[in-house]
Amino acid sequence: MSDLAKASRLPLSTVRRLEQDAGSVLIRSHRAAAGALREAGIGLPPLSNGAVAVEMRADAVP
Repeated sequence: MSDLAKASRLPLSTVRRLEQDAGSVLIRSHRAAAGALREAGIGLPPLSNGAVAVEMRADAVP
């Protein structure tokens, strides 16, 4: 969690809120966290039901 906070430049409390109640967090915080995850090689493809999957991208370096 603290690695994501550092990478996204978000406070740790915001990252915790993203995990607990994503609806209470500003969209720019969602985008910052998603961008940091993508930079780390984690894909976030949308699903047909509106949810988002989490996957390791094929081009990611282990």
